[in-house]
Amino acid sequence: MLPRIRYSNQESIDPKTGKTGWHVDPEVTYSVKFFTTNQNDNFDPELIKREKTYHTMSFIYKTLNKNESTFFAYDEPYTYS
Repeated sequence: MLPRIRYSNQESIDPKTGKTGWHVDPEVTYSVKFFTTNQNDNFDPELIKREKTYHTMSFIYKTLNKNESTFFAYDEPYTYS
């Protein structure tokens, strides 16, 4: 599963490429890893909740344009800040 990508400058993207809005692009995201996060590492003891499982996704993103702004999301509702 690849992360969803959204480029900030939508006007400069050709709609025929399919790379407008939120989309998946295997040409620029690769080495995707998804694993369970050990809560005992780097968490304050009072914040650890044993009944919850947390996961981490990591990937490599290759920039296409200098100074581009890109947003990433894992799943709907595809919010970003």
